[in-house]
Amino acid sequence: MKQKQVDWTKILEFAEATTVRVGAQLLKDFGQAQAVEKADGSLVTQSDQWADEVLRRAIAEAFPSHGVLSEEVEHVFPDNDWCWIIDPIDGTTNFTQGLPIWGISLGLLYQGTPILGMCICHP
Repeated sequence: MKQKQVDWTKILEFAEATTVRVGAQLLKDFGQAQAVEKADGSLVTQSDQWADEVLRRAIAEAFPSHGVLSEEVEHVFPDNDWCWIIDPIDGTTNFTQGLPIWGISLGLLYQGTPILGMCICHP
């Protein structure tokens, strides 16, 4: 069976547009969000949770056959050929303290092999 051609332009445009849109909202929360400790000892804010939900929903709408593995939800690797790896706020401590060293990290795997990595840094 011949594999369907991958539309890399669509993937790159999606990743850029989605992270820019999410980042614009996160900038409004930058330095003001309160963090709480998760069970694993890492920090999470409502901004992390909001961004995670928006990113996962956008991926599901644009690429319904792709799986998602996120830092903010249960860490179970999906059984899909394509899988997005997301960290909605990479640098939560800096984000909460108003330190301008944080970003949105996205990765895309195909059958477990990294294909794309993107980190949109803010501000």
